[in-house]
Amino acid sequence: MTVRIRLLGAFEVSVDGVTHTEQAWSRRQAASLVKALALAPRGRLHREQLIDRLWPHLHPETAAPRLHKAAHYARRVLGEGSVVLDRETVSLFPEDPPVADVHEFTERATAAVAATDPELAAEAADLYRGELLPDDRYVEWLEDERERLTR
Repeated sequence: MTVRIRLLGAFEVSVDGVTHTEQAWSRRQAASLVKALALAPRGRLHREQLIDRLWPHLHPETAAPRLHKAAHYARRVLGEGSVVLDRETVSLFPEDPPVADVHEFTERATAAVAATDPELAAEAADLYRGELLPDDRYVEWLEDERERLTR
């Protein structure tokens, strides 16, 4: 299975060539769950970290049913096995880790800066197709990451 996630300039998830855009998500929280996991290293976050990002004003026990509901709706869009809730962690496609454009951009930009190579910098710049999740401009947990990527 091949999973590609676009977060720069727009939100799209492609699973084996089938693309799901922002409009495919009937539940905003399901899309937010996938976005948060896609930004996380290896597509995995501790359950409480994820709850704190998505429902910061709720106690973890109160937010847990919302997490389960969001995961259910995310699986309806992306298929079984796409969002897996384990004891302590929540993972995005744990069997077939997704490739997110944000991570590709970050790796190439870091390599370009380290090598001071204009050609590598141009390759990295080509991957930057716009700001991080522009439709989520006022989502608080994205602010630091958006600023870091813009720099």
